[in-house]
Amino acid sequence: MPAVEGGRPPSGPLWIHELKHDGYRLMVRRDGPRIRCFTRNGHDWGDGFPAIVLAGLGQLAAVMLIGLLPPRRTVP
Repeated sequence: MPAVEGGRPPSGPLWIHELKHDGYRLMVRRDGPRIRCFTRNGHDWGDGFPAIVLAGLGQLAAVMLIGLLPPRRTVP
């Protein structure tokens, strides 16, 4: 049965849901001079997101951010 659009998500004590957008969920952590971008499975994808690493290096203190990034587009 294909998915169909509904008006509102179900509610009640037996329902738990969150919006899922296409993209990558990363946890960005600064520990001293090192920035790491972890996936939910613990893989470090920092090399794939150099702009995020540079932004993290601009922070003065240790930081931890969790966010969703849009999918990377490949250029032909």
